[in-house]
Amino acid sequence: VKAANGGKDPTGGRFATVWRPNSAAKNCEVCQDAFTLLKRRHHCRNCGKVVCGACSAEKMRLDHISKDEFLRVCAKCYQEVKMTKAYGAGTSPKATTQSAPQQSFQPPTPQPASQSPPRFTPPQPVA
Repeated sequence: VKAANGGKDPTGGRFATVWRPNSAAKNCEVCQDAFTLLKRRHHCRNCGKVVCGACSAEKMRLDHISKDEFLRVCAKCYQEVKMTKAYGAGTSPKATTQSAPQQSFQPPTPQPASQSPPRFTPPQPVA
């Protein structure tokens, strides 16, 4: 069940969407897979849909709910928010906050055979 006005108050601000009840969804609302004892129900914090874990693996900051926490979102909302908002690095706790500088690929330099590491010799049993 989505808020009647799409998650916005009359003044244009946003608020947390009302979650659909678990009992209202037998299948994931993104991939349509059936929920089971192993495939559990989760709620997208952005749209309120009932989704499976695979379809809600992403987390991001949702300013209208919390400016500090990374919250579970469905794949559709993740793509929508990412495309419509200049989100930048750090949208997910898995992402790094700074991107590493790009380096050109350098193939490894072959070493002469005389400089190869010594061979491993297993320890000898004590008699």
